[in-house]
Amino acid sequence: MAQWMFPKRLAAKKRRWFASIFGKNTWRFGPKVCASTFEDRTSVEPYQILWASEHSAVVLFKHKEADSCHHLFFDGDHFFLVDGRAGNLEYFKRMPSNRSLNRTRASEARAG
Repeated sequence: MAQWMFPKRLAAKKRRWFASIFGKNTWRFGPKVCASTFEDRTSVEPYQILWASEHSAVVLFKHKEADSCHHLFFDGDHFFLVDGRAGNLEYFKRMPSNRSLNRTRASEARAG
């Protein structure tokens, strides 16, 4: 949030509200759908990768209301996208998949 651009007249209370919502949005990508969860609301929608390289991907999300397209940029265990009219960046941290967690636990059990 330190790099976010806010209108000069934005009240301190509104900035605190923005700060309170960060870190609550998760995206889980499956082979054909993305599950997006924010607080207690989850939406599951299909997506299509339009273009990808090792550094970024252009992804089309097929929402019920209207489709949207995001350019995701990869940076180590993070990805980010440009969000909003001000061009702010929203960062996401890569988490291990359940499959990789289960493999780690199984190998630890065998070693123990």
